[in-house]
Amino acid sequence: MVLEDTRQISTVQFHRGYDATADMLNAMSQYFNTELADRTKDFIEYPGFAFGFKIGNITGQSIVVTQGVGFDQQGHRLFHPKDASYKVTFPSTASGTTKGFLCVRSFSKDVDYRIHPYTGERLPVETAVGLEFFVDLNIFTNAQSKIYPSDNNGLVLAQLMLSGVSYTVEQIVNRSPLLKMRDGS
Repeated sequence: MVLEDTRQISTVQFHRGYDATADMLNAMSQYFNTELADRTKDFIEYPGFAFGFKIGNITGQSIVVTQGVGFDQQGHRLFHPKDASYKVTFPSTASGTTKGFLCVRSFSKDVDYRIHPYTGERLPVETAVGLEFFVDLNIFTNAQSKIYPSDNNGLVLAQLMLSGVSYTVEQIVNRSPLLKMRDGS
């Protein structure tokens, strides 16, 4: 038997007589972005890659990362629209270390502010989500034996081995998983 249920989903309410301001529209946009991220988290069983995010060429310490999409532990969509080269270095605390993990995570940055008219407080009204590529020396393994960066924030792209002044890469074994939906597919 198939049942149809009409549920009231929380949303933005509009009322006659109010002017639509840029602040209101920005707040509404942020609300929808947060809702989308929260619903994405509900659908995915564990964070991972949908496609791409592979290592292309390596020239010295510059690594080409191919286009791709993934989702992190917060439900943020990690979107890399085109192949791009990044200069990555091992952390300064890694003296003598020859093995690390190339990782990617999302970071949020407030990009627009408004001053509160009564208190004078500077408040963020728009936030952008970007990508940060970094080298982690350790990995976190969850209960399903999936690997992630040591702070369990982001995805592991590949294992890097320092070879002189360049890197070699192992991207098959030491990589975060492909995305898995909660329904088992």
